[in-house]
This record gives sequence, C-alpha cells and structure tokens, in this order.
Amino acid sequence: MKLTYTKNSIKPAAIILMCMFAVATAIGQVSDGLYIKEYAWRMHSLYYPKTPGCDSVYADRYSEMWYYDSDSLFRKIAAEGRTREVEDLLQHYYFQIMDYMPVEKRRAEHGKMNEAARRYGSSLLKNEADFMEIIIEMYPLDTAGNSFEAKIDKMNELVERAVRRGDRNSECMLLFEIFQIYKTHKNYAKAFSIAPTVLQKAELLTVEECPMLRIIYSFIGNAYYFFEDYDRAFFCMRKVESLNGILFADRHSFEVKEKFALYYASLNQLDSSDYYFRSMYDSNEKVRFRAMYDVVAASGIAANMVKRHEYDRAIPLLERWYPEAVREYYPSAVDITVNLAECFICKNQFSKALPLIDSARALMAEIPVNLMLCEKLYKLQSNYYKAIGNAQMAILYNDSARIAAMQHTAKTDAIIILRAEQELFEAEKAFKDEKITLQQSRIFFISVIFMLSLSAFVVLIFLYRKKQAAYRKLIVKSRQWAGIIVTEDRKSALDSELECTQIDLPDASDLSLMKEIELLISGKELYKNPALTLDILAKELQVKRNYVSRAINRCRNINFNAYINEYRIKEAIQILSGSNHGKKSIEDIALQVGFNDRSVFSRAFKKITGLPPGSFISNR
Repeated sequence: MKLTYTKNSIKPAAIILMCMFAVATAIGQVSDGLYIKEYAWRMHSLYYPKTPGCDSVYADRYSEMWYYDSDSLFRKIAAEGRTREVEDLLQHYYFQIMDYMPVEKRRAEHGKMNEAARRYGSSLLKNEADFMEIIIEMYPLDTAGNSFEAKIDKMNELVERAVRRGDRNSECMLLFEIFQIYKTHKNYAKAFSIAPTVLQKAELLTVEECPMLRIIYSFIGNAYYFFEDYDRAFFCMRKVESLNGILFADRHSFEVKEKFALYYASLNQLDSSDYYFRSMYDSNEKVRFRAMYDVVAASGIAANMVKRHEYDRAIPLLERWYPEAVREYYPSAVDITVNLAECFICKNQFSKALPLIDSARALMAEIPVNLMLCEKLYKLQSNYYKAIGNAQMAILYNDSARIAAMQHTAKTDAIIILRAEQELFEAEKAFKDEKITLQQSRIFFISVIFMLSLSAFVVLIFLYRKKQAAYRKLIVKSRQWAGIIVTEDRKSALDSELECTQIDLPDASDLSLMKEIELLISGKELYKNPALTLDILAKELQVKRNYVSRAINRCRNINFNAYINEYRIKEAIQILSGSNHGKKSIEDIALQVGFNDRSVFSRAFKKITGLPPGSFISNR
C-alpha cells in the first residue's frame, strides 16, 4: 500500500461530515467490537525520545518532529553489528529521517559515518557508508544519461564484495534494493529479472540473520499482486505469514492480510475477506502506521457489510471510523464515504447521500489519481442519479466509470507484457548456466519468436476472416428474422408464422387467441413494458392466464418470457440496423425495448441472434 498524505486543508464538506461522525461515535454503542484504539503515539515513525545531543527533522506530512542520534547509531553498529535494535534504528534513519533531510545534510551525515568507520576501525560501518552513499544519490533519482547505470554498477560492486566476504544478509539486501530501484522507476523487465534471484537468496536466510526478510517477501509479493500474477504473489505472501516480524518498520503482515482480504472480496467470498480484515484489526503487532491499518480493516469489514446489504449495521461503523480515516489515510476516507453514500441511496435517503458524494469528491482531490477509487465514485454517482430519475446523468457517470475501469485494465495489461521479458531474462540465464553463448541464445529466441509470430499472424488472419464471415451471416439471418430484410422464403415463413410443428397441435381456440395476442402486443407495444407479466397480458385479453400460456406454448413452441423477448430483440435489431443507433448506448437501447438490465438484454440478444450486441454493431 502506498501511503499518501497532504498538508492541504480538508474541504468544508469533509469537515462538516467529520464533526457529525465524531458526535455519532461519541454517543453510539460499539456493538461490532471495532472501536477506535488509543496508542501511546501515532506510530508514523519509530518512537525516539528527545535527548541531549540528539538532532531532529520536521516531518511536514504528519506535522511531527522526529528525533535521531546518528553518532550513537554509528557507535552501536561498530560495537554490536546489525542486531534487531540496530536494524530498527537503521530503517528509521535511512527511510524516515533522511526522507526529510536536504541533500546537503544527507551528504554531511555520510561524511560522519565514514569518519566513524575510520575511527572505530569497523568494516561493517564502512560497508554501510558505501551503501548510504548510493542511497543518497539514488533518491530522488535522475534516470537520464549514464549516471543511473553507473550507480547500479556501484550497487553490483557492493553485491560482489558481500559475496566475497560470505555476507549473505548484505548480498540479499543489496539485490533487493536494486530490485526496488528498477521497480520504482518502472524498469519492470530488469526488476523482475532480479526478483527470482532475490527470492532464492532469501530462502537461505532466517529472520534472525536478516530482520528485513518479511519486508523483502512482501515487497516482491505486492509487485506480483499488482500485475495479477497471483500464484507468485501468494507464494511470497505465505512466506510473510510463516515468519515472525521483529522490526517496527515491518508492517508487512498487515499488507499481506489486506491483499488476501481484498482478493477474497473480489471473488465475493466475504466471510474469508472478513476473516483477514478482522485478523488485521485484532493483531497485537505494534508497527509503523498501526492506526492506519485499523482504519483499513474497519472500512473493509464495513464495505463487506454493504455488499451483503446490511446497511443498518454498516452505517454506524462507517460513521464511527470516518474521522480516524481522515486523520490517518485519505483513500480509506474516500472508501468509507462512498460506501456510506451507497447505504443511504439504497435506503432512499437521497438528501443524506448527496453531501457524502461531495465529500468523497473533495477527498479525491487531495490524493494522487487512483483509478479504482475513481471507478467506485463514478459508479456511486451513476447509481445516485439513476435512483432520483436523472437518466442522462446516470449514463454519463456510468460511462466515466467504464473509462476508469478500462484505463486501469490497460495499465495492468501493459505490465503483463513486461512479464514476458522477465521470462526471457530467466531463459537467457539458464542458457548461460549451460555454457551457451549470449549470441546463440539471441539467435535461437529471435528465430523461434519470429516463426511463432509469423504462424500466429497467419492463423489469426484466417480465424478473423472466418469469424467475420460467420458474424455477417448471423447478422443477415437476424435482420431477416426481425423483418428488416424480407426474402421470398422469409415472406412464406411469415405467412405461416402461427403454424405449429409440435406433436401437441393447437386447436381453433388456441389459434384465435394467438392472433389476438399478436395484435395486442404488436399494436400496443406491450413488450416495451419491463414489468409485463403473463397475468397482465391475460387481464388485457380478459381471459385466464393458463389459456394465454397454452396458446403461446402450442402455437409458438416457446414460453411466455421467450416470446416477449423475441419482440424486444426484433425491436433492438431494427434500432441497431438504423443509421442513428450510434447516438444511443446499448444500455439505452435495452431500456427502450423493455429490458431493465443491460446484462439480461445482452444474454437474450446473444441467445436469439448468436452474437452479442457489440459484435452485431461492429459487423453490421
């Protein structure tokens, strides 16, 4: 999870809602056990008390002053090595304190570490100083020119030195940092060429040897998870679960639980999702951003309640945690606001839903673009306008949600291609291990890829043309069936439309009633009524419903629903075959011809015509 905060003030709508929810929390009963915990400090950083001689930085993201004593840290490294306490202090120093130091101050700290290494005669401290020099120059990183690769080469030199002295911990940690640098700067091919090696080295270590072990597995697992490579992601995440965390900075058991919870929620396995969210909340681990993970857990459980339509349970839980979410983690605040608004929309309390939508939009403006949250917010607004009867706005926001979803999918699809490059790197390594030259491997792969690409291209062209021809035949048949193209054969078929091929032949009363049904449905266009039922039709004809059902079954050899759907699909085909259909979406056409759900329309359309509406449009 990428943590994002801002110094900017919250919009007025969010402030009003936060006050309302704070009052609700103060007077409400916590029946679900998810109360807001109080911690000794906010745990945005390792607790380091102010002492004589210590230095400080101001973390403006959290409006907090953080303290550190680098002289004491360097002395501990030289005297004790990388113990658990030293590792915690190093993580605090490298990735929290130095984040808020100007570059000049970082370089001065590097000079102090080098001097301490010389003074104490510590090779371990000298290795840390070499690593620190690269970290200082890498963040922020300029990837232009040769400086980037030169610094990566320097990291690889440190890896080789660690191998020569038999330091497996440093070797694994340095390789992991190289992976992180490549991934951070979107050089995924190189990042994933290193990942298997990092995992292989990590397998040889214990948490006692490498306190960062869970962090390594978690970061690589999260990368695979983002690319939807769930097999590799869950392998890494299971590793995190099997190890005991010993560092304050190691919050990755929470990251893993969250990923499992979200994964099961996406499969609609809500009980399993709740289990992982609840285990996050109930955990006794005191790690960095602990309060934030309480927010994530509570909002996730509430979101699952909303999916179960348990609105009366979800509303007090969401209201209780909203102020804490605003304080700790804006994306969860957006999620809470969206879910709360959805509850009120489903309860037809639209006056309560609208300010929540405004609040969610205000909070979204405070965080970097999150396509998944954008999609959720657009869907919420579409549902709101649909509920209050504003179809035009509902369609607009539904289109926006679809675009956000497509953009998110495109992003992951682009990264999937890079996974092939990862496999190429692994294959090249295998060939090198077998003493096959790099040039031979390139020729082999280029030849295979060329032949496969050529073969695939020919096959795809053939299949595409075959598919297009089949589609065109289906479209012609569908248009003939809908009465748009009338051939002699079709005319003959229309003249005898009421004739039956069933063994159970209709009698004269069935045929007479069927003619009345045809005239009534086509004349009054009753099929355009989404609520049309057999009882309504029988009442219009002033006959018993079983007579109507029998006439349709005997004369048309189909049931009532299939019979009505045929009229609707005929109407849809006529609309789609017209020149002005492009002004209407598929959802609009579905509603116009009598369907109240786009997916039901699509299934009926494909069942009758043999192809979905989108393919009909593109091939007509």
